[in-house]
Amino acid sequence: MTDYQKEVIFGSMLGDLTAERTHFKGNTRLRFYMYLKNEKLIYHLYSIFKQYVKTEPKIYNRKLNNLTKGLHKDIGFSTLKYTYFNWVNEEFYVKLNNKNIKILPKNSYLRLTPVSLAYWIRDDGSFKKAKGYLVMCTDSFSKVEVLHLISILEKKLNLSGALF
Repeated sequence: MTDYQKEVIFGSMLGDLTAERTHFKGNTRLRFYMYLKNEKLIYHLYSIFKQYVKTEPKIYNRKLNNLTKGLHKDIGFSTLKYTYFNWVNEEFYVKLNNKNIKILPKNSYLRLTPVSLAYWIRDDGSFKKAKGYLVMCTDSFSKVEVLHLISILEKKLNLSGALF
């Protein structure tokens, strides 16, 4: 696995990417899964990880969207299970009440790079053109973790922003 792929994984994990490991000694697979409007991004990610994937991205019809009253469609793909993805599960998840809870890794300062930031923004960010600012979704993380992320963005990447 290349350093670039690791940076893409880290940035995508700050967004919607999930890592699945069925048991402690098992291997991990990555699950790239998004709303269909992100089809180009999914195919781009697929091109980066296709050596670890058995099938191309698929479109999934989901339940009725309560806001639009339309059928919700997603697109995604999963890698096969590999030992070299285990670091993702080990860094990003803790067991709590027999559930895997996504956390901000302790080594985030080292892992967050301009490349990983770009993939995080593309995955879970949106630009508010009228107001001129970027919104990053951090729903998976606690307030303390979000504050830590802001600190990293300010100190390491010389970015600033408002909280909440």
